[in-house]
Amino acid sequence: MGFSGEVVEPLGSITLPMTLKYGDRVRTVNLRFSVARAPLKYNIILGRTWMKALGEMASTTHNYLNFPTPRGVATVRSSIKIVAGVEANDKSRRGQKGIEEWIFNREYPEQTIKIGAQLSDKWKASLKEMLLHNMNFFAWKHEDMTRIPRTRVQHRLKEFHWMEPVKQKKRTLGPERIQVVLEETWKLLQAGIVP
Repeated sequence: MGFSGEVVEPLGSITLPMTLKYGDRVRTVNLRFSVARAPLKYNIILGRTWMKALGEMASTTHNYLNFPTPRGVATVRSSIKIVAGVEANDKSRRGQKGIEEWIFNREYPEQTIKIGAQLSDKWKASLKEMLLHNMNFFAWKHEDMTRIPRTRVQHRLKEFHWMEPVKQKKRTLGPERIQVVLEETWKLLQAGIVP
């Protein structure tokens, strides 16, 4: 499914090496690309698989991208002109009519689904029917998330043994954030998700 709502059948896939370079810091990873014929202004779209393969961290707020290399962490900043153009396009799209917000469970009205204007009425009806039919598969509260294997929810750090560790200063949470952390942890303990 494309950004403009069109459905495109892939022509195939290809694995290519992709190199990111910033000064003397270089990193190359092999990525598998799906090839499709679509009328977009982008030549390539890099998603989560690329982020995972590269081990990168992005900050859209600060318009930069960090990725590890054998010579240390490289930081790439985006062009302000490009970001301003994208933001202008996003603002024009936000005003589109036809965006619907659906509430499926009246017990949890804050949990909503937003559907864009580009989806046809036929597809909206099919989507709504499918979601309502499979509503019991959704986790509405922490207690609903039992029997999830620990391997699915456990966080693992991707370590790079060739990088030297960097000592960081101690960071503390403010009193309001500590309270939120305690409440969420208590919910997970009561649900039996965290031992």
